[in-house]
Amino acid sequence: MDTLPFIDRHAEALARLGGPGWIADLRRTGLERYRALGLPTQRDEAWKYTSLSALKKIAFAPAFLAAAPSFDGLPALGGSMAGEACRFVMVNGRFAPALSSLGDLPPGIGVSSLAAMMRDEPDALEALVARLYPAEGQPLANLNAAYLDDGVVIRIAAGASLGKPVHVVSLCGAGLAPLMCHPRLLIVAEAGSTAAVVESRLGFGGGSTLCNVVTDVVVEDEATLGHYVLQKGSDDNRLLSSTRVDVRAGGLYESFALHVGGVLARNEVQVLLGAERAECRVNGAYAVSGSQHLDNTIRIDHAVPRTTSRQTFKGVLDDRGRGVFQGGILVRRNAQQTDGQQMHKALLLSRGAEVDCKPELEIYADDVKCGHGATAGELDEDAMFFLRARGLDPETARGLLIEAFLDDVIEQIGNLTVREVFKGVVAEWLTRRKVAIKETRGTP
Repeated sequence: MDTLPFIDRHAEALARLGGPGWIADLRRTGLERYRALGLPTQRDEAWKYTSLSALKKIAFAPAFLAAAPSFDGLPALGGSMAGEACRFVMVNGRFAPALSSLGDLPPGIGVSSLAAMMRDEPDALEALVARLYPAEGQPLANLNAAYLDDGVVIRIAAGASLGKPVHVVSLCGAGLAPLMCHPRLLIVAEAGSTAAVVESRLGFGGGSTLCNVVTDVVVEDEATLGHYVLQKGSDDNRLLSSTRVDVRAGGLYESFALHVGGVLARNEVQVLLGAERAECRVNGAYAVSGSQHLDNTIRIDHAVPRTTSRQTFKGVLDDRGRGVFQGGILVRRNAQQTDGQQMHKALLLSRGAEVDCKPELEIYADDVKCGHGATAGELDEDAMFFLRARGLDPETARGLLIEAFLDDVIEQIGNLTVREVFKGVVAEWLTRRKVAIKETRGTP
């Protein structure tokens, strides 16, 4: 019997999964690599501050082996987002056409179910998969491949421009039995194209769930892609994500991840700047409370000369919440005239909150402009006194300062629609926290 977690029912699941022969080979390779690598532990440097050991005690079953959940309505941001070009909904890793609204996309923009492409366009899908960033050393990405079933493929043709964002909603929830799902996303922005994609990863229900999502992104020459992620889990959701990005000559990849829920979440992003003038902006914000744990692990590979990267993350931590930021910049030996900067700032609202920050610069070239910074502290007492002196109660003053702290990084989102939506999510989190504090204190 398999001693590794998550694969004890793999043979049963495999019998239910279809697809061409090369998909079966990909699943088999993923399983073999996962077995060889094992589940990450804190002995692995990349997982030093995040433990998955508690997951071994939960008997997660593949979601597609269970009955499909029913909905009275979609969670917030699952129903619609103002100005979206289309909405593609997955429930526990599988396309849900009844909840989706693909609309009338402009010429050159394609949004397809991965399972549908396996069935109807296997050759085209194989050509796309062949271009992906390799995943030899990533156990969770290989676990995702072992259960490859469904997801979304977004193709932006050369020169095409998408004015409104594509909205991908991934809902993960369970009933009485713990469930896991492994959605797969593939985004290809061909040469000279411009588009924005929003991923809403949302938990629902009260059961234990594990969502292990892998997103592969290719940004070709002179293309611009905005990729914005909201992770909003419920109390017993675990959201683990791995995003792998390949940016070509003159391409720009702008990403922003906002996390406001879930007992455990990890946002891992690897970007390869593999051609001159390639650029990425990998930013994010998070707000954790209770005993929530959020890990942002970023790795930017400047593989050639004249590439640019920016990382800016801000976090707010309350109660016993814990945040992790691991920001890595690698400048290879011939990658002269690299410009890479990173910054992480944390605001600690309670004595029990904790943040671990590990910025890294690994530089093998001498003509570079690279730097990093990290700060952690409490609310500014002078600012609190200023607001209190103008008649604001403590919780309102505190909320305004927290909102201003996070808004500073959210303002860096290039897409105005997404920027305003994410500001609204932060405001909603602050309102919930204010209500919870009043209930705890017994004040009206």
